[in-house]
Amino acid sequence: YALNITPPPGLPSDPFITELPLLVTSANLPGVSLVADGYRHLGYGMNEQRVNGATLDQLTLTILGDGEGHVLNFFHNWMQLTHNTDAGAPSSSYGMPYGTSNYPNEYWGTVDLYLYNPAADVYEQYTFTDAHPMTVAGVQVGWEMNDQYMQIPISMSYRSFSSGAIRNNRQTATP
Repeated sequence: YALNITPPPGLPSDPFITELPLLVTSANLPGVSLVADGYRHLGYGMNEQRVNGATLDQLTLTILGDGEGHVLNFFHNWMQLTHNTDAGAPSSSYGMPYGTSNYPNEYWGTVDLYLYNPAADVYEQYTFTDAHPMTVAGVQVGWEMNDQYMQIPISMSYRSFSSGAIRNNRQTATP
């Protein structure tokens, strides 16, 4: 899978992130749960469920890290832009005092997830709008792992998403 990120405007631009797709080894495609209230049409009788909203699952991904720390550093900076967790500085590099959160329009970005088939054709695209990371999980590192890729577990929240099948764009020969 591949991931393209349009970061929020407040994050420093890193061409490694914005110009190349990130490689995703696994993704938990989000589900949607409808929220409903009970309603009795005549005030009595059978109770029917009327939908009044929806709950969106978080997008969970495992992203491959690079050999120079660009990917992990990018997500840590995005988390820092969202909420200042650096107690060592009176304010973050984004101007927020320690322990405070930024305004959502300052940390929302857009995330495009592309799914590939075994022939390396994109067959599905998901676009997550007003997205931001909720968790950058711990990453195990060790000297005995020097022949393995760093895997970064990420979970993201978003306000809406769309998905759609992508037709195969390969040219087919006609007899």
